[in-house]
Amino acid sequence: MFEVYHAKNPTFGFGPEPKWPDDFTLVAKVACDERDEAFMLTNNIGQSWDKNLKVTAFGGQHRSTSIWDAVKNLSTGKVYLCICMGWKEIKA
Repeated sequence: MFEVYHAKNPTFGFGPEPKWPDDFTLVAKVACDERDEAFMLTNNIGQSWDKNLKVTAFGGQHRSTSIWDAVKNLSTGKVYLCICMGWKEIKA
């Protein structure tokens, strides 16, 4: 199970790295085992991602998860920042 957090002021990798946790908003809880799956399930591919059955969305309109957004593994407590090529663990 993962939580997905979007950057409050997204720059999609073109601005400074957001600071955890102040610069993020919780947008979803995703019932899955892999952070890459949580990423995929919170992207608008064919339909709005908040319609995915494994996703519980929070808040209003949702953009796709992207660079400088974060996912938190609820079983380990580890937080990962989406970067240009993969993930970077950040201090929770």
